[in-house]
Amino acid sequence: MARPPSAVVSIALLSLSLALGHLAPLSACDIPVYEYALLNWSRQDYTLCYLHDGAEAPADAEANKLLRKVAAGKEGHANLRFVSLKATQDPEGLSPEDRYVLKTTSELSRPRHLLLSPKGRTVFSGRMTVADVRDLLASAQTASLAGMLLRGTHGVLVVMTDRNEAQNAAALKAAQNAVHAAEGTGVSVGLLEVSRQDPKERWLVRQLLQVETDLANLDGPMVFGAYGRCHLTEAYLGKGITATNLQGLVAFMKGPCTCDIKAANLGVDLVTNYDWESSLPATGTPLNLTEPGGYVTFGE
Repeated sequence: MARPPSAVVSIALLSLSLALGHLAPLSACDIPVYEYALLNWSRQDYTLCYLHDGAEAPADAEANKLLRKVAAGKEGHANLRFVSLKATQDPEGLSPEDRYVLKTTSELSRPRHLLLSPKGRTVFSGRMTVADVRDLLASAQTASLAGMLLRGTHGVLVVMTDRNEAQNAAALKAAQNAVHAAEGTGVSVGLLEVSRQDPKERWLVRQLLQVETDLANLDGPMVFGAYGRCHLTEAYLGKGITATNLQGLVAFMKGPCTCDIKAANLGVDLVTNYDWESSLPATGTPLNLTEPGGYVTFGE
């Protein structure tokens, strides 16, 4: 449900504060959040389902061929899983997520592609072409974000602008002030601006709008924190976009890690076509690629 304008508050900061206040005494450590996430959090997969009634439609063959190669790791390094689901398929043997998708999509016309976030939220529903698949994996802004994080920034403020220029300017100013305040304390924070109306970044925008359930129904700029391997925090919006609130977000990303933040189900990963393990700096810290992500099962 859309949040009423009079009730807009810094939902993300409140959620983080409550969760961290509960988790910190359990497993706090001295490793900063941004560093622990980069070295230890394996990415969660997006699921791309091909829903059909029988044989694969010829028009979808090339896109599906590419998707199978990507999912198998034969082309690129994307956190993307591909599954083909027939309407009359026996659910036995399917994963719980795929059984849920099969059950809840019976009324949708087929064939179609369905892109689901790691939390089971619908990022896209329709037909995908080879060009669509390549655009999904080749977001220039996502590549810029990953580059900032790999260069050792303590986090990035991602500002998604909208149509209202005055609101965009205010959001960007708040983010810039937070970045400058961090620099004054020796903390390196990146700033990335993404336009909601940029057709070249439509796949990134779709992902941003599914970080929380109601964002796609809201207008105006939104600000997300990004750290680790392009893991996004929940959004700041409306009156919650202030330099003070964003400084609090920066403090969280730079602060001591609880090691359980991801399992608290805050935020979501982006699709990134990166070989993170090979790209990470040689810190001598072993990667824990089996740490659970803690995402909810589809349908919960």
